[in-house]
Amino acid sequence: MSSEPTHMTYGVKGVNFYAEYDQRVQHVPLHADYAHLRPPLPRLTDERDIFIGVASYRDGVKCGFTLWSAFARATYPEKVFFGIVDQTFEGDPICIEEYCKLAKQSWPEEECKYKNQVRIDARSAKTSKGPTLSRSQQYPLLEEEEFCMMIDSHSQFIYKWDELVIEEWRRTENEMAVLSNYPMGFNGMGENFTINSNFAPHICNYMSRYSNDEIARYSGLAFAYNFDKPLLSVSWAGGFSFGKCHSWKRAPIDPYMNWVFWGEEFLHAYQLWTRGYDLYSPSRHGAVVFHNWTNDAKPKPRFWDNVTVVTTQEQHDREEAMSYNRLKLMFRLPFNGEVDSREIDKYGGGKVRSLEQFLTFVNISNTDYNKDFAACNQVHFVPYQDSTELEELLPGWQFLDSHLQSKNGAVMNETQLQNLEKKLNHVQNDNTNLLSALRDVKIEQNQMIKLMNEAKEEMRVKEDAMIAEVQNVLNIAIVQNSRAMKSINARMRQMQDHSTFNEYFQLVPILILIIGTAIATYFGRRCRSNESIPERTSTKIETI
Repeated sequence: MSSEPTHMTYGVKGVNFYAEYDQRVQHVPLHADYAHLRPPLPRLTDERDIFIGVASYRDGVKCGFTLWSAFARATYPEKVFFGIVDQTFEGDPICIEEYCKLAKQSWPEEECKYKNQVRIDARSAKTSKGPTLSRSQQYPLLEEEEFCMMIDSHSQFIYKWDELVIEEWRRTENEMAVLSNYPMGFNGMGENFTINSNFAPHICNYMSRYSNDEIARYSGLAFAYNFDKPLLSVSWAGGFSFGKCHSWKRAPIDPYMNWVFWGEEFLHAYQLWTRGYDLYSPSRHGAVVFHNWTNDAKPKPRFWDNVTVVTTQEQHDREEAMSYNRLKLMFRLPFNGEVDSREIDKYGGGKVRSLEQFLTFVNISNTDYNKDFAACNQVHFVPYQDSTELEELLPGWQFLDSHLQSKNGAVMNETQLQNLEKKLNHVQNDNTNLLSALRDVKIEQNQMIKLMNEAKEEMRVKEDAMIAEVQNVLNIAIVQNSRAMKSINARMRQMQDHSTFNEYFQLVPILILIIGTAIATYFGRRCRSNESIPERTSTKIETI
């Protein structure tokens, strides 16, 4: 890594400014009372599949190449899925057909490799009403993928892009991170379709506004240098966006923005940010998508070329005015005339952060456009105003703690207090139950130890008694055997006078009888001793 700091140069109204960044503190809120708060850490599964949304307007050849470069250069192409909104006139090249031509050349053993991983919404270009509408039409093509990416139809990927972009997202240390920027041109790629630079795009400046009712617009490509992890940003761009798919589901692009081109990206940044998402410019390690910014030999088809094909000029102008009024309404800007307000709560700002917080964060004024300024200096994580939705999204994670009330009067709302009180009661109940269980275990343990000691003592006494009884039996047997031996000796002396084998053999039954009697006497007394052990001793031992 370079010893130079992360930095960039930017211009505002003809004056150049220099900014440096310390990424170690970008997640530290500026307000001292909130300085300890952080966004939730990333949660990765083993799936790591990626959905890529593409809206193609009469761009079949380049769209097909975009798909091919994604599959051909991915480490895990089997985990890559596309959703293509393909808008064409009759006779135009079709995106999936152009892809299949390239796929056949690369994988000739298959008819069209990975085709079953491409979902198509084919539409007539005659119905197209701008990029915002066509981007919103990508959302129904999403299934249950973990990550979602949005790019333009004339893009290409570098090698191992899927591994690199997921790792770049992880390095934000934020589950709510969305990587986004305007991609560099094809000529920005390194040798063999790799990354070879110490800079990456960082969008933070605006075009000048001349009235308060104008929507803010980003001014285009600018570059930051020497940053090796994602840089916290204020902007979202349709040319490249990457994050968890819950960002698509919780902050969908507005489908009622007919003919809107200027301001749609600023709007989506607002939709995401107020729902708890944070925007980041990917570093050079995460710059995995490049864009075809070059001019073709003939003019590129544009959606506004067919305004009078889709509708009349008068109807177009009315729809466009209503859409821009809708956009102004979302930002609480003044407007004149009709407004399309359908489902505006669903597609407007969120509840996690407020519009006022957003405008402060991005350096845009709703009341005096002269106060607008580039948001290119160091920005910091802004704590959530209401984290309820995020805590529901991420089970087990909590944002708020004891330092909830700030000096500027921002206090928890009643719902948050009730939720925290319920959680505290649950914790207290759990602790009470645990202490009670521990006491019960300790009492039971003491009782068991007492029983074991009693059983051991009783067993010792009975063992001593049994040993004494066995010794007594043996002594009796010895005495009896001694008497028998004397009798045998006397008998043998008598037999010496006869000297016949038959008379000697008559002694064998007598010996067997004597030995059997001794053994029977021993075992009989032992059995009686065992039967005399109290039944309660056995019960204690079984309990132990």
